[in-house]
Amino acid sequence: MRRRTVEDWRREVFRSRTLKDHAKVVLLDLADQMRADLRVSVPRETIAKRVGKSERGVTRSISDAHEAGFLDTVVSGRKYVTAVYAATFPSDLRATHGVPLRTEEEAADGVLSGTFFSPLRTTTSVPLRTPIQALSGTHAVPPIEERTCPVGPTDRNVGSKERAEGHVVRFPATGCRWHEHLCPDDCADHPDNREASA
Repeated sequence: MRRRTVEDWRREVFRSRTLKDHAKVVLLDLADQMRADLRVSVPRETIAKRVGKSERGVTRSISDAHEAGFLDTVVSGRKYVTAVYAATFPSDLRATHGVPLRTEEEAADGVLSGTFFSPLRTTTSVPLRTPIQALSGTHAVPPIEERTCPVGPTDRNVGSKERAEGHVVRFPATGCRWHEHLCPDDCADHPDNREASA
């Protein structure tokens, strides 16, 4: 197989049916700056000025190109460091991995969940909630309840074989002394373990 060139990549970007026009414009601008080894590094603000878009729009276009299989990140961008991208060919990825890339029609129909590059990414967003919030339906801190401690206090006035009466210990409503949220299965305070030992 012959070595791919910038012109090959530009042609594939231009013919792509999975990329939207805003992403094609950004990628074709990147192709103008791309080296022969298919690497490119241009600040987003420079790209935004050249194509007449906002930096956020350029970022969205680059993300779309990643998902479609046209770009791969070599060096991540951060403060004072411009990102370096490598051009990739989705047709090569299909051939080597044997997994078809997601088309826009499939994404709109919801046929597949996620993409080839990000299998956990979905088109719907779900608010993050802790297990306590999911159970209680609130976003507040779980209430604290008081119960009698089965072990006894760690008071120096009480011997190791003596037991203090009426000692009160504060536990979260989850019923666990150690875990802020629901107990894992191997926790001594897990409800199933407490029933088995009783």
